[in-house]
Amino acid sequence: MTVQAMLPIAIPFVTIVFLLLIGAGLRQRGMVTATGARQMTGLVLNVSLPALIWVTLASEITARQLGRAPLLAGMGVAGTLLGYAVGGIAARWPLLRTGQRATFQTAVAVTNTAFIGYPLCQALLGSTGLLYAVLYDVGLTVVMSTFSIWLLSRAADKPGVVEKHVQLGSAWVGLLRSPMMWALVLGEAWGALGWATPDWLVNPLRTLGQCTTPLALLSVGMLIRRPTIASDKVNSTPARAWSPLLTLALLRLLIVPALIAVLVILLRVERVAATVIVLQAAVPSAVCTTAMVEQYGGDSSLAASGVVVTTMLSLLTLPVWSALMIGRP
Repeated sequence: MTVQAMLPIAIPFVTIVFLLLIGAGLRQRGMVTATGARQMTGLVLNVSLPALIWVTLASEITARQLGRAPLLAGMGVAGTLLGYAVGGIAARWPLLRTGQRATFQTAVAVTNTAFIGYPLCQALLGSTGLLYAVLYDVGLTVVMSTFSIWLLSRAADKPGVVEKHVQLGSAWVGLLRSPMMWALVLGEAWGALGWATPDWLVNPLRTLGQCTTPLALLSVGMLIRRPTIASDKVNSTPARAWSPLLTLALLRLLIVPALIAVLVILLRVERVAATVIVLQAAVPSAVCTTAMVEQYGGDSSLAASGVVVTTMLSLLTLPVWSALMIGRP
């Protein structure tokens, strides 16, 4: 690709890095507390992002795009389960303790689609890219709300935590209470039925939704902290301590998206949908994995460090995946 052709790809990444650095700087200077960062994350997930999802689906969806919903949601399921399979193979590595293996798998499989994937797909591919990213996320959310919780609680080595694997019903209740899920269902139904979208409703929600990208990236930046690697008898040297994290990053940012890219090419998925699928599979580990591990059992230090390392390294790998997918015929 020529330099001129690379500019549309490079500019969104400049924006992403800029906002991440601002968020990190605000947290470093003490201008935003850890509580404030979590509250901003909640604001994105429960207010601005649902507004963006509804407006996109209700006012910009077409019948042709709606017809791709099963493919994109199915690829969200397949991509997440593939991450678990690849992570499960690597998790047998002796450098990982038994209690860390489910955490490692979850960090490989569950991606930061909402806070990195949505802004990236929207910046590169417009409203269609955002729509496809949301549909992909449906499949990921289903796996995360069921299999992820089951695996973490089943493998937990904390007393009293393992019993939580019987509480999958509460995960589904939480999913049904999610504003994002309702925005997805109602927006898709609204668009599919062809109902008119009055300006008095669309304009304020669109304005609110436009806050999503800056708020999401700022909140991720605020959550980025220096990785903390616990020393123990297994990980007795710095090199051995960093090996699981670097392996996690290799799997999350390169191996899994490469396998997904091969799959979409074999399935002959059209270019925009294929690009979204690969980019959603190539984003870093989800911030929410740390909270999931903390609640259902596992190594929260490994999860948090995995988020930091994959987020920083993704600034090098995502431009490559973007160029490869957008540049393909």
